[in-house]
Amino acid sequence: MRAFCTVSAPLEVCAPPSRPLPPGTRFLALKLLGTPQPRTLYFLVEAKSRVREVYAQTCLHFSKQGMLDTELFGLAVLIDGEYLFADPESKLSKYGPKSWRSSHTHGLDANGKPLLELHFRVQFYIESPLMLRDEVSRHNYYLQLKYNAVNRDLPKECSEQSLLLLGGLSLQADLGDLQEENGGGGSTAASTNGSTTNSCSSNSSTPTTTSNANNTSSSSVAVVAVATTTS
Repeated sequence: MRAFCTVSAPLEVCAPPSRPLPPGTRFLALKLLGTPQPRTLYFLVEAKSRVREVYAQTCLHFSKQGMLDTELFGLAVLIDGEYLFADPESKLSKYGPKSWRSSHTHGLDANGKPLLELHFRVQFYIESPLMLRDEVSRHNYYLQLKYNAVNRDLPKECSEQSLLLLGGLSLQADLGDLQEENGGGGSTAASTNGSTTNSCSSNSSTPTTTSNANNTSSSSVAVVAVATTTS
């Protein structure tokens, strides 16, 4: 017999539905990968809900976008500046603060934000970007490596040339190739190895969809390849 899921499908906004929520229902926030402001998904859960239920709903969400490599990712909690992956079989109450567990406001603080946050992160790293089977997995894997490169100490053997190449490819992956303005005007934002860029959102948690999407995808693969060899 299939177990009843106690976690809702992801919500784009943190707002109570039109009908009253059951007393035991609480909001949970899931921070996705992306910089500088990652996108957030919200779930309606119960204190007795398990981490694997949130993970299953998250995987279903990304699978609908075309992600095939969901098993590389996991859900983590942020404790003292360090991301620790949550045990899939543990109840959410294990990771929620007391104010969330005993909340009379469905797990929301005074500002209407969930008191319990999880983070969607890469849990298992691979040896080659060629092992990634789809663009959604590749893009989220790239966002994780980009975060690692900015926020972690890089190996001493990582050369300056590799860092410059990594930075340039990252700019190209985020912003795309140069698009000349009509009328002979100038353009902005150049990356390394002769490729330049135009403006486009760089904090999206979904793959870039522009006229130069193929180049952007290739740059994402290159970033993953360079980052893998320098880590």
